[in-house]
Amino acid sequence: MIVVSDAGPLIYLGAVGHLDLLRLMFGHVLVPEAVWREVVDLGAGRPGSNETRAATWLVVTHANQEAARQLQGQLDPGEAEALALAVELQADHLVIDDQAGRRLAAELGVSIVGSLGILVRAKRLGHIEAVRPVVEAMIELGFHATTDLVDTVLALAGE
Repeated sequence: MIVVSDAGPLIYLGAVGHLDLLRLMFGHVLVPEAVWREVVDLGAGRPGSNETRAATWLVVTHANQEAARQLQGQLDPGEAEALALAVELQADHLVIDDQAGRRLAAELGVSIVGSLGILVRAKRLGHIEAVRPVVEAMIELGFHATTDLVDTVLALAGE
């Protein structure tokens, strides 16, 4: 299975102590160089940075720079590289939270899952007991989700 991650899920899942859910569900996860720089280098000392750096199952991967450049008018560099890599490798999933990135990925036929979807899957697989406290912790850290989205996610998780 080929899974590529953008920065948001690494930051928020890492910050709340659940980055390992990606490994449990997908094994190795590919991280484009721009995403690694954003989270680990530029984000040093910020939530999720140390957890991402320590995750040996994350594989930093070079994305097609020409394809990424074509997307940068619509997306930030990390999202552009993540989407370009997912398209290039025909990834099974792109793990991304950014709405513009999700919309463009869907237009390109890339299967997407976000941090909240990861949490619902993790609960169904028995990796976590509850979604609500994790979502609340993520929101406290600055994760953006509408009340309606949170309610839908909690309903999907049976909470």
